[in-house]
Amino acid sequence: MTHTPGPWTIIKPNVAPDFEICARGGRSIAVAFSNSIDGEANAHLIAAAPDMLAALREALLLFDEDTTISAKIEAAISKATGK
Repeated sequence: MTHTPGPWTIIKPNVAPDFEICARGGRSIAVAFSNSIDGEANAHLIAAAPDMLAALREALLLFDEDTTISAKIEAAISKATGK
């Protein structure tokens, strides 16, 4: 499974959907939310996903000695990558 490379940004078109996540160059990755507090929070969380995945991969290198933390990081990476 491949992912659309980041960075991802949020745009607010003048028509529905009210929040849209776009990849580099403004290309929509077809994720949209209704205009609500939860919708905006979810849009920000999804837009941050590529950065969070990269940070988790780097953190895994730091916590390879701690099996509890590394297991949690590996589980999060697996969930994010569909493995």
